[in-house]
Amino acid sequence: MTTASATEISLPPGFTSRSVDPDADSPAVTALCETVAMATDGFSDATLQMVRESYNSPGFDPETDARLVFDAAGTLVGVSEFYDGSGLHIAPFVFVRVLPGALDAGIGEALLSWAAERGQRAVSLADPTLRVALHTNTSGANEQMRETLDRAGWRQERVSWEMEIELTRAPAVSALPPPMELRAARRHQDEKAVYEAEEEIFADHFGFVPRSFDSWMQFNTGLVPFDPTLWFLAMDRNRIAGIPLCLLDQPGRTDSGYVWSLGVRRAWRGRGVGLSLLRHSFAELYRRGRRRIALHVDSESLTGATRLYERAGMHVVRDARMYELVLREGREVRPV
Repeated sequence: MTTASATEISLPPGFTSRSVDPDADSPAVTALCETVAMATDGFSDATLQMVRESYNSPGFDPETDARLVFDAAGTLVGVSEFYDGSGLHIAPFVFVRVLPGALDAGIGEALLSWAAERGQRAVSLADPTLRVALHTNTSGANEQMRETLDRAGWRQERVSWEMEIELTRAPAVSALPPPMELRAARRHQDEKAVYEAEEEIFADHFGFVPRSFDSWMQFNTGLVPFDPTLWFLAMDRNRIAGIPLCLLDQPGRTDSGYVWSLGVRRAWRGRGVGLSLLRHSFAELYRRGRRRIALHVDSESLTGATRLYERAGMHVVRDARMYELVLREGREVRPV
């Protein structure tokens, strides 16, 4: 059953819905995500930690911001989650995963319709002059979900690539241009400076929306295992010029290292810093036993990241499709 305080959801006969209980439902939601991903991509990037911690996201209310759908046998067949933690309320993210058989029954459309209704509260909270649009993603291989999004009025706005490299020997590492030096992050000391650097780095990337420090911390140290010895800082004296934030294991996999975030501040671009940081990440992950290393990147990166990764020997292995549903036209937020 849905609660009176939450947006109702219209379902086909034989299906029921309710809000999420983070403690009780996280294992079933994880299993659902794994099943959907395995059916389309052959591996899952979902982990129990990611699911549990996502429900701790700033501003997320499990009573009003998620819907689970069950079939007549009580099996979880679909989930939709609504994240609107930026404070601007202009680009909420909607996470939707539905089993293939339930997509045939119309559960995808029902969950997307619920998200659009939930989005009206964001419209009422946002600056009335600003454009408000919901965003979601799905595997490029999930044609059934892509067709569902098309029917529901969502528009594909971007393609994200997963790129990888297979290392057969320790990679060469290129030095940073002087006077820059590389060091690992220090827990409880560098987080705020890394946050400020990353916000500046990605301010001129497509779809950028400023985040609060609390939201950034939850995303970078809660959703995934946080190891500051794999956060590398390119320091120009006392200022961070660039960062690669790495994970020993790609989410959902133990055979692959992962570059979670990599970027260079504008003032230091065009000097080989990005390539040096990427190769250093490869070398350190290789030293720790990872031969396959992956990352995700906007296929139309405005800063030329795809060319950098190709130059480093990476290639595309799969893609995800990014969609948006415009709820209100208006002025777009531009970085300062």
